[in-house]
Amino acid sequence: MPIFLSGPTGVGKSTVIQKVVAALQVTPGGFVTRSVYTDAGDMIAVHMYGADGYDPGAEVGLRLPDGTWRGNPAAFDGAGVSLLERRPQAPLLLMDELGFMEGEALVFQKKVLTCLAGPTFVLGVMKPFSLPFLDAVRSVPGVREIAVDLRNRDGLPEEIIAMIKKGWDYDDKNSC
Repeated sequence: MPIFLSGPTGVGKSTVIQKVVAALQVTPGGFVTRSVYTDAGDMIAVHMYGADGYDPGAEVGLRLPDGTWRGNPAAFDGAGVSLLERRPQAPLLLMDELGFMEGEALVFQKKVLTCLAGPTFVLGVMKPFSLPFLDAVRSVPGVREIAVDLRNRDGLPEEIIAMIKKGWDYDDKNSC
């Protein structure tokens, strides 16, 4: 059962995921994204890293001078797909975060959907709005989206750990 957390920026979605991974004591496959800021505190780019800390040097999003954002489909289709395939025996696959920047990254989108239909447990974050790709993720059978807010975020790690352990079979995990 893939689980995706959604909610406002800064509410603690990625922190919930970090707590789950730490409690399970596993090295996950998949990816995480990190924002890049100027010295003045302005967000200017988004980079993608392996969930295990590997840095493929993938800038997946860039803030343009007019303040809008542009995704980098080549980075998603190259490094993003590679990160999803990098740890084929990992018992947990992270996807932190799916949003609008991968809208033109069709190879990446296909890989994400393939992973969601596979046997590896997926834990991720997605933007809380409707876009064709995000709606396709939500429509995969078994996907559960959990809205994170200030009231439920502290209890979510234990709840998610229980869900994972209930559905987890350590001896029957394959790559996506």
